[in-house]
Amino acid sequence: MLNLLPEKKGYSIIFSSLISNEFPELKSKKFVGMFGMRITEFNYFKHFDALVFIGNGEKVSY
Repeated sequence: MLNLLPEKKGYSIIFSSLISNEFPELKSKKFVGMFGMRITEFNYFKHFDALVFIGNGEKVSY
């Protein structure tokens, strides 16, 4: 899924509707082992409107 990002160092958003239009084959593709989900294979584009990737996060404390 990371190869769909425009760049990998900054913040990126992938909108499910745009992916479905540009890459219809991904509508049924299952991705393995992402986001700490307990399900091993999952199609994120069917269940989320958008996916946000944070390339350079900062550790915070409260």
